[in-house]
Amino acid sequence: MNLFRRIPWHSRAFLMFLIVLALARDVISNGSFKRNPSTSKPILVLIPFSAQEKDSTNLSKPPGSVLRMGGHTYCHWLGTDDYGRDVAAGLVAGARVAIQTALTAMGVAFLLGLLLGSLAGFYGDDGLEVEPIRCIAGGMGILIGILWAFILRIPVLQHDATGKEWLYSILFFGVLSALFWAFGRLISLILPKTKKWVIPADLIIMRAAEITHAIPKLILLLTCIAIIRSPFIYWILLVIIGLFSWPGIAFYVRSSLLKVRALDYIHAARGMGMSELRVLWRHGLPNALQSAWTACALGMGSAILLEVSLSFLGLDTQLEGGASWGRFLAQGSLGFRAWWVTMPAAAIICGTILAINSVGSALNEIQS
Repeated sequence: MNLFRRIPWHSRAFLMFLIVLALARDVISNGSFKRNPSTSKPILVLIPFSAQEKDSTNLSKPPGSVLRMGGHTYCHWLGTDDYGRDVAAGLVAGARVAIQTALTAMGVAFLLGLLLGSLAGFYGDDGLEVEPIRCIAGGMGILIGILWAFILRIPVLQHDATGKEWLYSILFFGVLSALFWAFGRLISLILPKTKKWVIPADLIIMRAAEITHAIPKLILLLTCIAIIRSPFIYWILLVIIGLFSWPGIAFYVRSSLLKVRALDYIHAARGMGMSELRVLWRHGLPNALQSAWTACALGMGSAILLEVSLSFLGLDTQLEGGASWGRFLAQGSLGFRAWWVTMPAAAIICGTILAINSVGSALNEIQS
């Protein structure tokens, strides 16, 4: 409730409006009933057109233009673009794409950043000790799993139309990695005890974060689109965005845990005999989650802008059926004569980014 009050009222209203558009897309914007004259018009349809439906009689028409079909009149409330697609329907469909992009990409980034940031901040360079056999076996399991589950199955994955092959690969990778790790643990119990390896987790993770942060995401996504041939390219790109957006969250979590691990109650928990993992889970992570949520909220805007950029470059036909706000901006770059195409899209993109950033600012105020 404290967070809700700290978010400006106009940002709260805009985000609620956006969520309603995304959840009720098929109710608000639906043109399927026009193709079947025997079907009566749904009562709640506010926009009698779908996002990809083209009206050849109204190409680049201003707001208020109408389509006459079967004795009925259907209005384009915000006009049409150069292909006769309804602008209002495209904005409604783009709302769902934007929310899917933000939640999926930053969900992956949040989990990965929280895990790696916790290891770097809590264990540092001398706190993570691993038995050599388990470390070698786990590393071999990950490498072999990536090779067998993904690299060697690229031809199969590229022609997978149902997603089953991707699911099989992910399950195979997880099972193989777990088996190798369990095998390493079993061997370590049989063999005589050896000196544990001290893993400089902070050094390794922070250098990896700096390298990942330096990679230009847009160029990476364009390369992936050119290489990957899959009907699930949209979801694959969202996962890739998440895999390369974790450094910001990891930095926040690490900085929080560096302060938390030096507090007295952490030393008291260790003195009571609690394991390092339990201390981290019960006492360390709860104090770092606030920082992680702040970074996650700020990263959602960047993820949406990446998706809009791909659509602006003309790649929206591969992303969720082309229903993206960026396609309207792309048409505006060819000329500003059709202002009703560009202005609404630009306004809703700016409003979305500002509203999401206001949530991040509110989280930051609560934290500080």
